[in-house]
Amino acid sequence: MAQVLPRGIARALLVLGIWVVVAVSAQAGSVLVGQDSSTGYGMLNQRAISGACDDGEMACGPTATVNSFIYLQNRYPLVYGTRLVPDMAHPEDTVTQLAPMMGCVCGSGTTLSGLLAGKTAYIQGGNDALGVPQTGVAPGTTTFESQEDPGSIAWLVEQLAKGQDVEMLYGHYTKDGATFTRNGGHWVTVTGVTYNDNNNNNNFDGGDTPANVSFIDPYGNDNTTLNGAIFRQNVAMAAGLVNAGGFGNLLNLSGLGGGDDYKLIDGWVAESPIPEPATLVLLVLGLAALSTLRRRWYSPMA
Repeated sequence: MAQVLPRGIARALLVLGIWVVVAVSAQAGSVLVGQDSSTGYGMLNQRAISGACDDGEMACGPTATVNSFIYLQNRYPLVYGTRLVPDMAHPEDTVTQLAPMMGCVCGSGTTLSGLLAGKTAYIQGGNDALGVPQTGVAPGTTTFESQEDPGSIAWLVEQLAKGQDVEMLYGHYTKDGATFTRNGGHWVTVTGVTYNDNNNNNNFDGGDTPANVSFIDPYGNDNTTLNGAIFRQNVAMAAGLVNAGGFGNLLNLSGLGGGDDYKLIDGWVAESPIPEPATLVLLVLGLAALSTLRRRWYSPMA
């Protein structure tokens, strides 16, 4: 006798199955992890958000974070509901709330440590970047990770494959002779990364090289269109690292820079629900199996 999964579990399996397919897809010689579209993410334009640092001009960090929060709410509604961005009609309000928690400074923006501290305090609770205690909007729901001065995309691949949202900080560097100077930075929301799978094993490992990265740039073309962020699809990444002197050996967004102008990746911040998505998939599959066994046990014999 054929068994039918309960509607709720079947729907959960369908949603998780779709996201797993989106998370890792391969074609000849290249692997996409995540997605090369902005579907499910926020598209807030920092320049159109008044009340944030420098009326949004320096608010790329909190804006990129809220664009990530919208993704988390869309992907994990049973975990977050609308707790991360309570008023979806005015998501910019969450940006202005986050900015001081991250220590967003007018004239210089948000540091990697400040963004991580502010985001953690906002969700989990505890002291924010300025040492102000926060209660947290969804304590106990989320894990947080970060990597500073990455010399490889291995960490990024791992986080995106696990269904985490990722904010990326890249610096504006100029080179004079052998000397590099960092002239500020910019936060964006990563949606996907593609790498050259040179040994064709569908894993990023020795010998594999980055190809491109897709992200939502919160710095829009004007200061009036609230959802006017720019989606930058498949921005080329150089295969080799750039030796930036005291800044380290950094990944190069070669598709954004040219000549003596370099866009070098300073670090990433990621978070995901507890348990992490891979564990959630196993949990749902286990529940589905138990439900099927229970139905068979109690069903009359045909």
